[in-house]
Amino acid sequence: MPDVLAPKEREHHEGKQLDLVLAEFREVRGEAAGQLGQDIGRRVLFSRLSRTFSSPPGKCRVLRGNGLRKDFRLTGLQVLDELNGKRFSELDVDTQNLILQATLRVIVIKAESHPDVKFEVFERLNLGAEKLNDQELRNCVYRGRYNNLLAKLSEYKPFLQIQGLSAPHTRMADRQLILRFFALHRLTHLHYRGNMKQVMNRELEEHRDPSDATLKQLEELFTRSIDMALTVFGKRAFRRFQPGTVQKPDGTWEERLNFALWDTLLYTFSFYQKSDIVPNADRIYEEFLDMMTHDAVFSEYVVSTGDKAERVKYRAETWKQRMDAVVGAPRSDPRTFSKKLKVELFEQDPTCTICNQQIQSLDDSEVDHVVHYWRGGQTVPENARLTHRYCNRTRGGRDA
Repeated sequence: MPDVLAPKEREHHEGKQLDLVLAEFREVRGEAAGQLGQDIGRRVLFSRLSRTFSSPPGKCRVLRGNGLRKDFRLTGLQVLDELNGKRFSELDVDTQNLILQATLRVIVIKAESHPDVKFEVFERLNLGAEKLNDQELRNCVYRGRYNNLLAKLSEYKPFLQIQGLSAPHTRMADRQLILRFFALHRLTHLHYRGNMKQVMNRELEEHRDPSDATLKQLEELFTRSIDMALTVFGKRAFRRFQPGTVQKPDGTWEERLNFALWDTLLYTFSFYQKSDIVPNADRIYEEFLDMMTHDAVFSEYVVSTGDKAERVKYRAETWKQRMDAVVGAPRSDPRTFSKKLKVELFEQDPTCTICNQQIQSLDDSEVDHVVHYWRGGQTVPENARLTHRYCNRTRGGRDA
C-alpha cells in the first residue's frame, strides 16, 4: 500500500477505501526510532480516521492530529524527549526520514465485514478520557431510525417514573434497556443462545431503518408493556424482593433495577393486553412475591449470570406459566387471595399466625390457605390466615 505518512500521498488515499482501521507500528531502527515513528504515525493515522468517520459531537472519540503540517508539534515522547515541542520542519533530516520511512501494518475492515468485528474495532479505538459504554458505542456505529426511536422512548414518562428519573439517562443506560427488550422480544427466549451484547448489536444492525409502520408497532409494544408493569408494580417494577430469614423474617426490596427481572417481566407482559392485566394486577403482584419467596431456582437465576441461555429460558417460562394461571384462572376459585383481604387482615392484626411475631410490612405478609389449596382448600376468607412469607415458605406442604 502507499506510504500513508508521506504528505503528498496522504490526502489522495485518505479514508476512501477504509471503514475502520486498526494499525500497529513496527519498530524499524531501534527503540528511539520506533518510539518516535510510532508516536508520529499514530497521530497521523488517527487524523485520517477522525476525518473518515462522521462522529456525533461529544460521543465518538478518536485521537486527532494535524498530519505533518507546519503547526504540528511533537508531544508525549518518552524516548528522545528533547524533541518534544518541535515541529517536523525543525527536526534534522535523518529524524525526518525515520518518520517518513516508518512502516505501518494495517488491517482493512470493509463495510461488508461482520458487524461484531466492526463493533469490536470501534471499542478498541475508544480511547477517550471518558470511555464510552456499549450503548454509546452503538449510538455511534448503528445510526438510523431505530436508534432514533430508542432516544424517543427513553423520554416516555411512565418509563422515567419506573427508573426514578426526571430526564433520560445521560449515559444512555435507559436506551440499552429498551433495546434489550426489543431484541429479546423479536428473538424470543426459545431461540436465545446467550451473549446479550451480540444479540443487541445484531438487532440494531439488521433493523437499522425500519418502516413507519414498524416503528409505530415497536413504540406501541414498548409503551403498552411499560404501562402494564407500572400498573402492577408501581415504583417496585423490575426490583428484586428478598424474603426474610430465621433471624429477620421481614423481607426487603432492592432499590436498583434488576436486568434479569427487566428481561423476564417486561418480555412476558408484552404477550398480554391491558384488559388482561389491569383486573388482575393485585393477584399478579402477589404471584410475583410468591415466586421470589418460594422458587429458589428463579431467585438464584435473578441474582447471578442472568444472561445465560438456560437461565433466560427458565425465568421466562416459569413466570409465563404463573401469569397464564392468574390471567386464565376461573374467577370463582382463584389460587391467590386478593390484596384487599390481605390489607384487611394486616390492619386487624399484623401478627404471623405461624411464628407469632409481628409482621413489619404489608409486602412481607402473605395470606395463606389454612387448608392447603392443593388439598382442595378454597380461596375464601374463612380459609385465610396472615403469615410471614418466610414462615409460609418454611411450612411447605406441612400443617402448621
